[in-house]
Amino acid sequence: MRILYVDLNPESIPGGTDRVLRNRGHMLLYVNTCRDALEMIRNQDLDAVVISHDSLEVFDLIAKAQAVRGELPVFVTDDWSISELPLALEWCGGLQEAGNHVHV
Repeated sequence: MRILYVDLNPESIPGGTDRVLRNRGHMLLYVNTCRDALEMIRNQDLDAVVISHDSLEVFDLIAKAQAVRGELPVFVTDDWSISELPLALEWCGGLQEAGNHVHV
């Protein structure tokens, strides 16, 4: 899957979540601002968005992402353990391949 990985914390060090996703064969595209994320959502062929920092900006980004591409699954990693997120992404990918859409 092509996943947009949005890290809104400028001081963060890449952690376990992105490593687990890469190890499972997912291609990650990294951005660290909401504006860059929306630009990527508009212009890239993405399968999902993962946001790694929970803040008030996240709610605005999710709303705008869904307005641009309502079929695109969006996950906030603070809401998922490292083991659950890859399973959820794979589940969404399977639904998309079958022609169904998931709204988060």
